[in-house]
Amino acid sequence: MKRHPSISIWLAAGFVIVAWARLGELGIGTRNVQAADSFEAARQQILDLISRYSYTWDGKNAEAFSALFQDNATMSTYSAGTLSSTT
Repeated sequence: MKRHPSISIWLAAGFVIVAWARLGELGIGTRNVQAADSFEAARQQILDLISRYSYTWDGKNAEAFSALFQDNATMSTYSAGTLSSTT
């Protein structure tokens, strides 16, 4: 009779471990490495864009500077209290 409670405890522990492993396969309760890698890749692309923006602005390279923007981008500036927009 003494073995019966200990067997139940081991079986319960086994079920908990199996359930935990299944949740890990589903991405629940574990670190999502793919999302972290995706975030780091996007972060690096943003930093590269900021760097290219700075270099083309400082180098007064208008063609390279304008190539950093999308085709449908609009630039708005204020000069002497007047709003000016350029497409």
